[in-house]
Amino acid sequence: MTSEIKLNSNSVLENYCTFLVAFMPILNIYCIFTASLGIGDLFAVGAFFLLILGKKRTMYIRSKMYMIFVAYMILISMILTLVIPTYSIGEMSTKCIKLVVYSILAVSIIPMYWKASKGKNLFINITFIAAVYLIAQYILHVFARVDLPMAIPFLKTLYNNTSGSQYNGDMLNMYARFGYRASGFFLEPSHFCQYAVIGFVFLVFSENKKRIDKIKLAVITTAMIASFSAIGYFMIMATVFVWFFYTFKQRSAAINFLLMLIGAVSIVFISIKTGAYDSAMERVSTIQDNEVATGSLRLLRGFIVYRETPGVFKYIGIGCGNYVGFVSHFSISTFFDSRIGANSEYMSTISTILLNGGIIGLVLYFCSIFQIMKKTSIIKKAIFANFIIILVATASFFSLTYVVFLSLLCSRDAQESTGDQYDE
Repeated sequence: MTSEIKLNSNSVLENYCTFLVAFMPILNIYCIFTASLGIGDLFAVGAFFLLILGKKRTMYIRSKMYMIFVAYMILISMILTLVIPTYSIGEMSTKCIKLVVYSILAVSIIPMYWKASKGKNLFINITFIAAVYLIAQYILHVFARVDLPMAIPFLKTLYNNTSGSQYNGDMLNMYARFGYRASGFFLEPSHFCQYAVIGFVFLVFSENKKRIDKIKLAVITTAMIASFSAIGYFMIMATVFVWFFYTFKQRSAAINFLLMLIGAVSIVFISIKTGAYDSAMERVSTIQDNEVATGSLRLLRGFIVYRETPGVFKYIGIGCGNYVGFVSHFSISTFFDSRIGANSEYMSTISTILLNGGIIGLVLYFCSIFQIMKKTSIIKKAIFANFIIILVATASFFSLTYVVFLSLLCSRDAQESTGDQYDE
């Protein structure tokens, strides 16, 4: 179900929102004014001001259920902040405001003004540039021992409010101990892959690929593999799986089986010869139940904390921005705390939703996603397959990367069927 109310808009807002979706995750690498306010956040708020100044247009809310989920999360956060003395009103308010702003952007403003064909080209071209830069980083490091920067040196990053120059130095010191991994102009290889997979999806599902499109697809795929990110590998596999499922409906079974066989053999051969297979298995093998495994930290920490919560909180949740106060009040700890600190909220997106909203919040969330995904295009199905990886394997609930994925899933198929299509 969608609800519509009359509202003013113009092409400026359409262009702004289309560019906003493509650039938000990159802009939010850097902070402005304070350590908690990203440049991308500032531009996201700008969409609200343009909306107020806009001309007549119909407002589009993709999922009422998602907004009910958001309302529940805010309500339980406010109630528990009044009940539990160790909760911080300031932290709760910050997280709730961010949740409201991000949610309205994702399920209403961006889907309403997103221009599919222009947005597709933006994602593809930005991803291609980032991929070329990542490959150049990798080649120069391996063959010339020259290290191209990941972050812009003179800007402050959201990573512990350090300068880009300091961040680059810290990462190079870490890579000297554990092995080099290129990330383009993103802070981490997984961040690059989370962004690049959108351009990858658009190219894979382009109906009429030109030669330049095939070159871009090859370069982006190479960069995602060269990043040695386990998340990137899973995203490639998820997208290819959806593509094969889609093409099985378009071609004969024999041709598809042959393509699948050739593709699988080629991937295995290239991976083994280049050493990518060993690196991939090393990254995947970090998913294990011990305190030094990075994969297990992302995947398991939130569920371990949830397991230790008192009975009623398993159903209603602990509220947004209340993690520090909650674990302090109930003396909850995990073996991961020695590595990242007891006050860190670092955990997977899905465990964040479960812990903050409890079973009630999680059920509301899944109902809203089901509502959003009813009768969607094949491109959205591929984006959704990667969105599942975002939910399970990344800490992204309060990030603009999450907003980008959700807003693309919420974009109107009606727009695509009336001329604003991914393939023109």
